[in-house]
Amino acid sequence: MKNRLRDLCAMIYQETGTRIPKALNEHVCGYIETELVNTHSVEDVLREKDLVDSVDFFQLLQYLWCHDTYEFPHPRCRPQIAFLIQILSYTGARPGTVVVSSAYAESNDSLKYKDFELLLMHGDDGPELVLKVTLRLAKGRRNFARATVVTLHEDRKCRGRCPVTSFLGFAFADQAFDNIHPRQIGYLKPGESTHLPLKIKDSMLEVPVCRMYSEGAISPTKAMTYNVLRNQANQLGQRLGLPAVLRPYNFRRSTANAIAGKVTAEKYTKLLNHTTKTSAEYYASNEVDVDSMSLFLNAAQETERLDKMKGMNFYKQSHAPASLPHSENQKILNDPEFKRLESIESGVSNEVAQAKANKERAEPLLEKRLASAISKRKNYYRRAYDNAYKKYRSEFFQEVGPREVQRQIRAMEGSDEDTSIADSFSDRHHSSRGVAAGYFTTREHIADVFFRNPSSTGESPTYTSMQQKEISSNIRDAAFCPNYEPKTVLATFSMAPGDFRLDMSVEWMQPKAVIKL
Repeated sequence: MKNRLRDLCAMIYQETGTRIPKALNEHVCGYIETELVNTHSVEDVLREKDLVDSVDFFQLLQYLWCHDTYEFPHPRCRPQIAFLIQILSYTGARPGTVVVSSAYAESNDSLKYKDFELLLMHGDDGPELVLKVTLRLAKGRRNFARATVVTLHEDRKCRGRCPVTSFLGFAFADQAFDNIHPRQIGYLKPGESTHLPLKIKDSMLEVPVCRMYSEGAISPTKAMTYNVLRNQANQLGQRLGLPAVLRPYNFRRSTANAIAGKVTAEKYTKLLNHTTKTSAEYYASNEVDVDSMSLFLNAAQETERLDKMKGMNFYKQSHAPASLPHSENQKILNDPEFKRLESIESGVSNEVAQAKANKERAEPLLEKRLASAISKRKNYYRRAYDNAYKKYRSEFFQEVGPREVQRQIRAMEGSDEDTSIADSFSDRHHSSRGVAAGYFTTREHIADVFFRNPSSTGESPTYTSMQQKEISSNIRDAAFCPNYEPKTVLATFSMAPGDFRLDMSVEWMQPKAVIKL
């Protein structure tokens, strides 16, 4: 009841801007704790706060993909729940930070593509992808400029736990990248630079990653709400056979317990978005220097990756423009406002010159007008130059990644190696490119790729029962297909040997149906 009172106070402040007096709030809380408990049989008990440890986390994802018989209304619903479980566990975020909060039900604000930054960087075993997640919807600090940023990395031991793999699947299904094919991801390289950013289209930045199912399809704009996430988490726990209720908040508690005592108090507070009263907060970076993903999975922190990304040198581009090009500078000189100021200065200057030609001393007012005209023209040029240079330089850093990606793709297309990429692509090292390319494949296929390796507990997942069981066509269809239509299924299977939908095929799986694409 005190939680509901707190929500009521927050709602009143949000709608009217009026804060409930602290004394009145304390008086009502005292009434709840004493009078209601003593005279109205209200139980004063604490709700059990259950945790989801790394073993529970793995079993949830494995069950969801490999053994769950529940038929979601759309194939995208399953990977969305899996991705949200990963984000909640690895970042320790509150549920209202990643989906539409119940307190802001009309906002339709959740994690959007603009909150993710995908980078290709040098790793110990070659190039690796990292995913930076900006948690801008923190409680009490929504859309603040200094939002917490958590860095996640690939999990090459088990793709079913890998947030990078899941994000790539959604991004390719939504066609969020500019001219990048799933198969090309694995062949891109950071090159001589420290990293290679993979840019999201500007038109996709405001699109929620996890969206609602509505009227037979996934909504293109409506974000998933907390109520939907809560209900699906509860039902998943029930189907798995958990005695306790599985709540989205359980993942946050688990992350807090996993990192407790393993990081400093400042980092702990920063990751969990708690309010601090120390001066350290004013100097701390908004990027959390904690490998929360490894800590949650009971593994040692891999801090080398985070250390590389700390300094400004990581984002350096040695060929970045140091000045505005002549063509851009000429645009300022041809600007109508600059021409007008230049004309005024020229007119006053002519008056001064005429006065001197007549051997007359220019009046102080005339000289003051000339100085003012010169100052206005110079100030306008300086401001225009600074703004144009900042914009030009900003656009350079935004486009340097896409330009380098396209350069490498063109190089692939002109090489013999690219022929093999197009004709006989293989899923070497179980890389993200292979799983992302599989958004046309069946659920059994995705489950096999996700969990083909032994789990962290030492047990090898078995899929015999699922392989032999006939699953309905809705589940067998493309797990990430954006244009899914349940009834457009062919009765017979016919594909050319080089068809890209067979890239990830396995011996035991003989497809019986395929969606019209």
